[in-house]
Amino acid sequence: MLQSTPEGEDASTAPIHPTNLRRASKAKKPRWTRSLRLVGLLHEGVWRFWVTNIFDSAFIPLLIFDLYRQRWLVELFFNHLKHGLHVEHLCCRNENGLMVEIYSALILYLLTQIVIALAAIQSGQPLETFSFKRSCELVKAFLLTHLSQLFRQTSTALVTFFHQLVQAVVLMGHRDRCRSPA
Repeated sequence: MLQSTPEGEDASTAPIHPTNLRRASKAKKPRWTRSLRLVGLLHEGVWRFWVTNIFDSAFIPLLIFDLYRQRWLVELFFNHLKHGLHVEHLCCRNENGLMVEIYSALILYLLTQIVIALAAIQSGQPLETFSFKRSCELVKAFLLTHLSQLFRQTSTALVTFFHQLVQAVVLMGHRDRCRSPA
């Protein structure tokens, strides 16, 4: 069954009405027998629809929109973790080794996000203009080529190191204009 909002009601705050349930299938023996709720919301001039199994009246369409938006941010995080940081296949076979790999990937993720934020501030450009994947590759390359120098020097060298790293992302970490976002 699908639930819809009656004409004339504000879809973003409309309660769930049992009379607004519709059959999802006209088949005599449908494969899907669970009830579903179709939620629509006019957002920035465009209607957006979601199918959900949440029927609690506290979950108005605006709240469901926000839940899906937040879930999408989590999906993007795991996409960066898997593809941007190459954590699709973990090499270790014991718990300690796996934890080291996961924490190392998270540290690289956070370091890349910090460098992108600093690059955006330094260049005066929005965060969205920087490619996470490209910036992450720059951070890894910079760490591989400059890490020994970093450990031999003082804290002044550490600050210089990060300034150079941010400058590299400012110059080369932007998204390609013709490609899809990375």
